[in-house]
Amino acid sequence: MKMFALAAVTLVLVAGTPMYAQTNPSPSTQTSRPDQRSGPAPTPSNIKLLTGISQAELLRDMSFISASLGVSCDYCHVRSGEHLDFASDGKEEKGSAREMIEMVFAVNKSTFNGQTVVSCYTCHRGSAHPVNMVSLPLPPRAPATGTAADASAKPARPSLPAAEEIFSRYVTAIGGPGASARLRAAHSYSMVGTRTGGEGKPLSIRIDRSLPSQVMISMDRPDGTRVEQVLTETGGWIRNGKDTHDLRPNDSERIRDTVRSLDDIFLPATDPAGFRVRRKDKIEDREVWIVDRNLSDTRRQSLYFDAQSGLLVREVIVTDQKIGRVAAQMDFSDYRDVNGVKLPFVTRTSSIDPRSDGTSLATEILLD
Repeated sequence: MKMFALAAVTLVLVAGTPMYAQTNPSPSTQTSRPDQRSGPAPTPSNIKLLTGISQAELLRDMSFISASLGVSCDYCHVRSGEHLDFASDGKEEKGSAREMIEMVFAVNKSTFNGQTVVSCYTCHRGSAHPVNMVSLPLPPRAPATGTAADASAKPARPSLPAAEEIFSRYVTAIGGPGASARLRAAHSYSMVGTRTGGEGKPLSIRIDRSLPSQVMISMDRPDGTRVEQVLTETGGWIRNGKDTHDLRPNDSERIRDTVRSLDDIFLPATDPAGFRVRRKDKIEDREVWIVDRNLSDTRRQSLYFDAQSGLLVREVIVTDQKIGRVAAQMDFSDYRDVNGVKLPFVTRTSSIDPRSDGTSLATEILLD
């Protein structure tokens, strides 16, 4: 089942104007490697604690620290003009950060059996200097009511529907089994659209996906520069203006995350196997059912279904990093009919890196 909530590396696309399905993606797609090439960026060095992880995971850890303390990269790293010397140990704050990371590792290992329970955010909560005293005066407390027996009584647990019931309503909401079958049978698709992020300027983006292993992402910047990225089963390349080089491991992993988002995570999940209904909650004024499942030992997926319409309105992926749990959220809205299938025409992304956040619009989807 394929709901095309498309993510382009850190750029997530959605539909915003009427879309239509065709049988053949655009023949203009070019996935051959250009002749002009230059070398990739160097691998990060002088890493002492956050070892044994990929560059993408390292960047997520760094973004997590930045968000937890409410600081920028140059809070710990030496700045030289417009560039940061990440390998340098010239700032005292970097040494303090290493000590804090060691403390987090030790607490989780000794107290929580190695689980990532305590993190930077546990104490800092968006401040470089965590508060360790209660602020005075204390706010007034509501008077206690009822008897001690009333206070100790546990409220009755509300009855929860089965996961099969929630997913059945979802299949009906997007168009029924026939719509699900049409999306599931797709061999390739293309998407053209725009994305507006924190920079405030819409970027034109196109994604061409050939299942199961190839994807091409192109983006036109406001200055007229086109960025193209291609990932295949064996490798890939990136072209930024006149500069072309093979994908760095970090780039490749991020695009592979995009592919997984397209094909495994952000698709309409119609099979309830592995999902558990957690609770009923609210998003603004709408009641939602929350179901979740483990994608792996370190990743968990939660889906939020509108209790009234049955449609998917939010998806959250939580990943256990070395120093904390990192969440990525997508909100879906404005569902419209596309050849008998209801797809969300607005998607908003939220993450620990505000540069990755934004709302995107798609103007065309070609499905084969």
